[in-house]
Amino acid sequence: MFHHIVVPLDLVDHHSKTIDTALNLAKQFDGEVILVHVIELISGMAKEEARDFYGRIEERAGEFLKEVGVSFQEAGVRWRHDVVFGKTAVEIAQFAERMHADLILLSSHRFDPEIEGSGWATTSFRVGILSPCSTLLIK
Repeated sequence: MFHHIVVPLDLVDHHSKTIDTALNLAKQFDGEVILVHVIELISGMAKEEARDFYGRIEERAGEFLKEVGVSFQEAGVRWRHDVVFGKTAVEIAQFAERMHADLILLSSHRFDPEIEGSGWATTSFRVGILSPCSTLLIK
C-alpha cells in the first residue's frame, strides 16, 4: 500500500514520532522512506548570489538527513534522502510527485481553532492541499 513514503524534515529534532511511524509503515509494506529537506530561498535574491550561504545550509541538511537515516538503515528499511530548494509546501508536493510517493508523512503541531487564522497557513496544511497523494500528519 505505502511503497514510497516521503518524509519532509526541518532541521530540528522533534520528529521522533514521525520517524517511528515511517519506519513502522515501511516495514509493514516493504516500502522505502525518502527523507527530504526544503531550503527556502530568500525572496528577491538569486540562489547564485548567496552560493556559499546556501551551500552551508545544504551541507548541514544533508548531514542531518543522513543522521536520521541511520535508524532506517539499522532496521533494514530502504531509504534515501534529498535536499531541494524553493517554497516549502510546493516543493514537498512536487517532490512527492517526482518520487511517485504513496504517502507524505509530516510532523505537525496542534493549533487552536478558537484563534482565527491559526494553523491554516501552516506548511502541513498547505502540503495536504497540494499533495498528489495521501498525507498523514503526526502530532
